Formats: sequence, structure tokens, C-alpha cells
Amino acid sequence: MTNILVLALATASFFAAEKFTSCVKPGHFAFTFDQAPSPNTGVILNTFQRHKVKTTFHITVNYLENPVILAYLRKAVSDGHLIGIFVENEKDKEDMPEEKRIDIYLRRTSALIKKHISYTPKFLRFPHPGPGKALVKKLESQGYIVTSFNLDSGDYEYVSENDASESIFKNFKKTVDQILQPAMGAFISVQRDSVEASARQTEKIVAYVLKKGYKIVRLDECVGIVKGEGYNGKGGQNEKNALEIEKMDEEEEKKTGGITSAQIGQSLLWVVFLLVFC
Repeated sequence: MTNILVLALATASFFAAEKFTSCVKPGHFAFTFDQAPSPNTGVILNTFQRHKVKTTFHITVNYLENPVILAYLRKAVSDGHLIGIFVENEKDKEDMPEEKRIDIYLRRTSALIKKHISYTPKFLRFPHPGPGKALVKKLESQGYIVTSFNLDSGDYEYVSENDASESIFKNFKKTVDQILQPAMGAFISVQRDSVEASARQTEKIVAYVLKKGYKIVRLDECVGIVKGEGYNGKGGQNEKNALEIEKMDEEEEKKTGGITSAQIGQSLLWVVFLLVFC
């Protein structure tokens, strides 16, 4: 019964949200690290380098004046990881209309990031609960891709600990194990780059996800923007492909009442799973 509830909620969130909350292809697993870079980023980069897989960092610009932190960001780019933007809540601008506040934030942050990595990130991550549908559509019209997640590491509970007794790993394992093989889920996970315990447990988490047969991908491949290449905001063929996919999705939605083939496929996966295994 628990499995049915978890899968039903996952399916509901996929249809209800304009933003991506899971990968579009079963068997894909996208790790994401919010509020990067930090002193822990090096540990995370080494883990993914050992396993020869890629991840996504949603970054802030708070510590880029620190040469060590900046070096981590540049290494993340050179290693082939995807860079997105973490949209912070700025308390000194809370009285400003949300759309204007975020527009100012993105313009300023994008300009600072581009100085260091030569392109403007297009993937956005907001603090929970994230933006409403109207704002998401507005951001999409500007070329941004907003994502959330369907696997929360819960590492925010261990900010002051450097070990946490594998509690973060256990959170991952519990969620992944709820889907019984040979069925496969489609996950976007979130960890906080600044939490030392989370960074230290990432090695074991990545190894377990690979052991379960998942393909670890960046967010761009996860959401199907450009298969295997990524959407880096530079324009050219990547941007052209992204726009073509968006156009095809719009045509599909007109024919199916707002539902794309990716969403239909995701829904059918859960239905088959429920019939066979529950």
C-alpha cells in the first residue's frame, strides 16, 4: 500500500507542476547539488570523477571571490558537469513584486557567473515550494528551465554534523528501494553542497544508485532537452535543438489536451508497475 501511495504521489506531481520534478525516461537518475560551490565541492567532484558520471550544480555567487571556491566552479565546468542557478530569497527585496525581484536577481547573477564560465546557465532551482505556474511560464519564455526534485536527501537536518551516521545515504536507499526491480524510477535528487555530511556520503550514494542499474545523467539529459549533450546557454545547435523540442511539445499538447508523450509514457510506467507488482 505504501508503494502505491508513493507512486501515485509521484505521478500526480509530474502532471500538476509546470516545472520538471523527475527525469522523463525511466532508469535515469539526476543528482543535483544546490547552493554550490562550497568547501565541500571538491569532495563531490572527486566522487563523480571516480565513477565517470556527471551531475548538476545550482550555484550562488556568494563566495566566488574566494579563489579556492572559484577553482571548484571552474573544475566542475571543465569536468563536464552542468551549471545552473540557485535562486535565493533576498530578504531586503521582499517588498518588491516577485517577478521583478527574480528578474533583477537573474540578470545580476547571470552576469557574474558568465565572467567565470563563459556561458549563461539556463537551469534554475528555487527554494521550496518554488515558483507558481505563471512565473514558471514567464521564465520558460525567457529560455530558462525550472526543475524541482522527487528525492530529497533531507541533508538540511545534518548541517552541523560531518558524519550523520549514514542517515543521508539511508534516505536515498529507502526511496530507491520502494520501486521493485525490474521496474525503474526516474529520479531528480537534491543535496545541499554546503552540508559536509552530505558531501561525504555521496560516494556511497552514487555507488548504490549505479548498483541498482540506474544511468546517472545531468539535468539536461534527464529532462530531454538535448540528449547526451546538454543545454549550456551558448546558443547555436544546442539552443536550436531545445527550441525544436519545445515546439514539438507544444504541438503534442494541442493534440492531447496539454499532455506530452513523455508524460504519457511516465504515467503508463506507473500503471504497469501497479498492475504487476502491487
